[in-house]
Amino acid sequence: MKRRTAVRWNKKHILIGVACIAVIAVAAVLLFSGGEETYAHKYAGVDLDSDVGDISRDGTYAGYLQQYPDAAAPNASVRISVTAPTEMEGAELKTHEGAQVLYTGEGSRVTWEFEVHEAGFYNIMVEYHNVESRSINPERTLLINGQLPFQNAQYIAFSRFWADENEVQKDNQGNDIRPSQVEVFRKGSILLKDTTTGYETEPYKFYFEKGANTLTMIGVNEPLIIRSLSLESVKSTQSYDEYYARLEAQLGSQKLNTERNDWFTVIQGESSTVRSDPSLYAINDRASSNTDPYSVSNILLNAIGGDAWRVAGQWIEWEFEVPADGWYNIAIKGKQSYERGKSSSRMLTIDGAVPFSEVEDIGFRYGNSWEMVPLGGEDAYSFYLTEGKHVLRLEVTLGDLGDCLSKLEDSIYRLNQIYRQLLVVMGRDPDQYRDYYITDTYPDIAGAMLLESQRLYQVMDEIVAYSGGKSSKTGTILSLATLLETCAADPDTEIQKKLGALRDYVSALGTTIQSLSESKLDIDYLVIKEQGAAWPKDNETIFGKLWHEVRALAASFTTDYDSVGNVYEDGEEVLDVWIVAGRDQSNALKSIIDDDFVPNTGIKVNLKLVQSNAVLGAVVAGTGPDLLLSTTQTEPVNYAMRNAVEDLSQFEGFEEVIGRFAESAWTPYIYDDGVYALPDTQSFSVLFYRTDILDELGLEIPQTWSDLVDMIPTLQHNNMEIGLPDAISSDLSGFYSMMYQNGVELYSEDGYANLDAEGAISSFEFYLKFYTNHGQPTNYNFADRFRSGEMPVGIASFSLYNTLAVFAPELKGMWSFGLIPGTLQEDGTIDHTSASSSSCSLMFKTEDEKIKQMGWEFLKWWTSEEVQTRFGREMESILGASGRYATANVDAFENLAWSKSELQILTAQREQTKSNREVPGGYYTSRQVVNAVRKVVNDSDIARETLLDYNQAINDEITKKRKEFGLS
Repeated sequence: MKRRTAVRWNKKHILIGVACIAVIAVAAVLLFSGGEETYAHKYAGVDLDSDVGDISRDGTYAGYLQQYPDAAAPNASVRISVTAPTEMEGAELKTHEGAQVLYTGEGSRVTWEFEVHEAGFYNIMVEYHNVESRSINPERTLLINGQLPFQNAQYIAFSRFWADENEVQKDNQGNDIRPSQVEVFRKGSILLKDTTTGYETEPYKFYFEKGANTLTMIGVNEPLIIRSLSLESVKSTQSYDEYYARLEAQLGSQKLNTERNDWFTVIQGESSTVRSDPSLYAINDRASSNTDPYSVSNILLNAIGGDAWRVAGQWIEWEFEVPADGWYNIAIKGKQSYERGKSSSRMLTIDGAVPFSEVEDIGFRYGNSWEMVPLGGEDAYSFYLTEGKHVLRLEVTLGDLGDCLSKLEDSIYRLNQIYRQLLVVMGRDPDQYRDYYITDTYPDIAGAMLLESQRLYQVMDEIVAYSGGKSSKTGTILSLATLLETCAADPDTEIQKKLGALRDYVSALGTTIQSLSESKLDIDYLVIKEQGAAWPKDNETIFGKLWHEVRALAASFTTDYDSVGNVYEDGEEVLDVWIVAGRDQSNALKSIIDDDFVPNTGIKVNLKLVQSNAVLGAVVAGTGPDLLLSTTQTEPVNYAMRNAVEDLSQFEGFEEVIGRFAESAWTPYIYDDGVYALPDTQSFSVLFYRTDILDELGLEIPQTWSDLVDMIPTLQHNNMEIGLPDAISSDLSGFYSMMYQNGVELYSEDGYANLDAEGAISSFEFYLKFYTNHGQPTNYNFADRFRSGEMPVGIASFSLYNTLAVFAPELKGMWSFGLIPGTLQEDGTIDHTSASSSSCSLMFKTEDEKIKQMGWEFLKWWTSEEVQTRFGREMESILGASGRYATANVDAFENLAWSKSELQILTAQREQTKSNREVPGGYYTSRQVVNAVRKVVNDSDIARETLLDYNQAINDEITKKRKEFGLS
């Protein structure tokens, strides 16, 4: 009996096991087969284009199109006489390349009047020519009949054209030296389109009434020559079948007129002729053995694209030539190894036109290896080309994903509106045990949340359908949609519990949009072949991969990756320069050194990339460099006190060189009547503000600290805050700025702390009241809170501009920056002095007079306007707008890619900057001032007495250090 029972028990387990396996198999199929669950039932039958209450976003392109639901698209064009504007300001007629054109300057305003015979949607075509300026893309605001049609028409950019300055050179290590990028001035044409985000992949459609209309262009950035202007009919791109059938009908059975049927040409990616951005230069790839050309150890510029080729609208052009009229196939050898579960898309044009719709969105899936992709797959598309030269362009496009991203951006805008409304009632951290009566205060809030949830579910489905599966990015969208749905079901209970989560998810959604909008791709080469010819073979074998890895490992023991560019032997007379920066910065600088400084001076330079903590030990050991670049502002005086660096004021031409900078930039390098470094970069604070929120609250931009205090009650009534430099976390720039404005320097002439001066004490008391009396936060992420609207006003380094320009594209046109709040003076003026900081370059002490002179020549060259401008542009070309270089050279700063209005503000603020001197024992000052701040804010100590006590402690330490160095 026991035996029979055991048998039955085993069968039962077997049945249960089979059932479990079946369940797991079904789950696996659902998870991995691409047949993910959809959420269509969540939004079925819902009008997702509607709005609830006042939660909406006005001024969108989609909303503009909805204003004209029945508008036609006339098959007609309208030529506008560019040289006969009805109104013109800041513009003039000129003859350019034999034609009459209109030159429009920055800040110009030009209006044309014209007749339209049939009302409807039209594209706008502009032929233009760039002129030499600051090398940023010209931008224009477009008005139709005096009105801005939609928000993004405020910033329409016109692409510049970039190319290599010369052929690729090699250094003495066998590495390729990347050529500098120069602008090519040639005619361009554009159907006006979305150049702000790239979400709209088709050219903009503009509605014009029948009869008289006006079109106005306002110069936002940079001058621009307009050659012609016209309205063009809106046309859809033909399909491949239509394209092929039309040409086949025209050409019959025409074949290539060649003796052989195996013609092909390979176009190396790095051999591109023209590009839209200076950052799209040739790059090096050593990750695969089948990159063409290939080296396991040397730097060969053997590909193009990379991280820099990621923003919608960026393009690269190649020229090629075919031997005869006929049909050809095209393949692209590319690699998208940047993000799993994502496809990078490119649009192909030939001779300025998209041949057919299938090449408007060419996808490259994730993979670690190069893949040659014939356009059209195995049954490759056939392109009809005429004998001679052609231009092939690949442009970053978001394809169908663009519409999803546009919807997500609109969601962020509306969700921030919802969050700010809830902020007014609940504050940032609501009491979990209090009833806020949300549905009574905001009866529409639950409906708005539910609608936004349904919109997000729809976008979730669209992204999954486009990408072929779920990912961490869709996970963020799904989590936010679920949270909103939960809050909408029980708003009075759930919202206060989940307000923090809502804030975090909205911020995460912004990061998701940024990530999804990036479309990175490498190109090794392109192949153009005769129809019927075989594709060239280019597969990396397993043995090739293995041999590559072995050689790469061996090379890692013999290659010096810290030395950059030409490397000279120890026996030669060489200037040794170390730089404390990133590899991109060091590579860019070495390239400039090798093709400019060395040929023009004959001075050989070895440049080495080092960590900051490696310098002191090397100097003490006697193995340090001759020059050190990009070090912190505290280092020169620390070395000078120990007689380890040269006084640069001893050199001929010092007065001319030091005149390149604002005085505040080099003040920290003065010691005992000498100047021991030259500034590389300079940073200072400005006031950032959200114009949309200030307008909504009826607030003016604060001019003084008192104005800033006066706006706090209104902001706090709406549960908003001010972003101040966080003194508790060691950022004392706000306190120092206020102290300077009150006429007090941090140190007296004899090198002792001046914090017992009445102006310093009153500044300390006033500044800390922002925390103690007005409840402003001390620890926060300003970029996040500025984006959400929690902090519509804040003081931060001007470099934050670059972060916001990239991080928060949806806010474009809704924020700005200006001078920091100032202190009213007796004569009625306002002192806006801002604390400044800088990085610098110095020369270590040497008895070799020739090395001294060589080093001085290098420092003069490095800090010159020409070199700082070139280096700044190189860095922005490598890193994009977020890497804009904060050069301390005043003239070079004006040559970088700031708009005219931005430059005016930054120049005005820089002219009102000061910085602290460095003194023996000065390291103790900031430490003790921060301790004083914490005592007052955290322990409620009396500000005046606390500062006086710590001032005495600082001066005691300074006295010790002065005795140590034999100073009076």
